[in-house]
Amino acid sequence: MGARHPGPEVDRRPPDRAPRLDRPVRPARRDRRRGLRPGGREGARLTRRLRGRGCRAGGRAAPGRLLAEWRAGRQALEKALRAAPAGTRFPWYGPPMSVASMATGRLMETWAHGQDIADALRVTRPATDRLRHVARIGVRARDFAFGVRGLTPPEEEFRVELTAPSGEVWSYGPEVAAQRVTGPALDFCLLVTQRANRVDLAVRAEGLDADRWLDIAQAFAGPPGTGRAPKGPAE
Repeated sequence: MGARHPGPEVDRRPPDRAPRLDRPVRPARRDRRRGLRPGGREGARLTRRLRGRGCRAGGRAAPGRLLAEWRAGRQALEKALRAAPAGTRFPWYGPPMSVASMATGRLMETWAHGQDIADALRVTRPATDRLRHVARIGVRARDFAFGVRGLTPPEEEFRVELTAPSGEVWSYGPEVAAQRVTGPALDFCLLVTQRANRVDLAVRAEGLDADRWLDIAQAFAGPPGTGRAPKGPAE
């Protein structure tokens, strides 16, 4: 996780409005002088418009039909990714995405929005080591989280050590790094997808920059997220 890592290769649209991968997709338009800035007003307006359109369409659909469409979309995505020749890059918001980045980006979004559903239903999902994909995006998106807020990313790398559900330790960055982030992988993933407030999680930082990162961590593209409020005593 160096100081010059690119931002996360994930789109800023909700999954229900994502481009279909079984047909050609044109990249987003860009202003030649300014580019398509992740925190720009145009991008924020587009996100809100598409999110509202997708929510309305999904809300009108019968539950069985909606579930069938989700499953069909998942199968189409898997088929397109498996069939893609080596070196293929899919057009997307931001830079074109490799097959691996497209897959892990969609895993991250599906997991994060699945957490929204679990929270709404007040159920607990069992965590598995497949969270490694979400954790890696969160680590790589460190500089993006600073940049999207107009902050200069730290020059030095951090050491990140996360304990997986299986007990394995996932490590990123040099062992000798002065600044460190440690904690359960599940908590880290909830933090970087902004599905839980930092005060409710067991992720810890050593160093001022690492501590600041945990306050603004964001694995998804788009404008700065508002995050979640701390849980109340009864929650």
